[in-house]
Amino acid sequence: MRRVRWYPLGAAVLSAALAAGLTLGLRDEPRTYGYHRCDRGAVCFFSEPDGNGEMCAWTGDDPDWLAGAARCPWTRTDPVRSVFNNNQETTAAHDVAYFRGADWRPAGFDLRRDTRRTGCTAVNQQGNLQGGYAPRSHRWVRHC
Repeated sequence: MRRVRWYPLGAAVLSAALAAGLTLGLRDEPRTYGYHRCDRGAVCFFSEPDGNGEMCAWTGDDPDWLAGAARCPWTRTDPVRSVFNNNQETTAAHDVAYFRGADWRPAGFDLRRDTRRTGCTAVNQQGNLQGGYAPRSHRWVRHC
């Protein structure tokens, strides 16, 4: 009677499974969550913490998120919960300032702030925003 050797067979099956797993893990598919969705050179605003949820992205200034060339309609009713400035110093003005009013005007509480803006995020920074941030315009600035 012939004996079956399980060790070589098991090793072959294990090797095939590992190769398949590595191949699947290395696929270059676009991801649909997190800060890594934000392209190089852009600033991205998200509807949820940690770069999750809906995203709006720009590489230039935008005087009105609700009526400009690139629109961000979810900000009409929902606050911005996170931001990523992925400019990577591709321009001289690489920090991004954002405002509650259209045309980079302060509105609401921002009128009482010294900076007269909602916030500013330095180049290559990302993070969660606390409170009810509701920007309506942004522009690139040299320094926050």
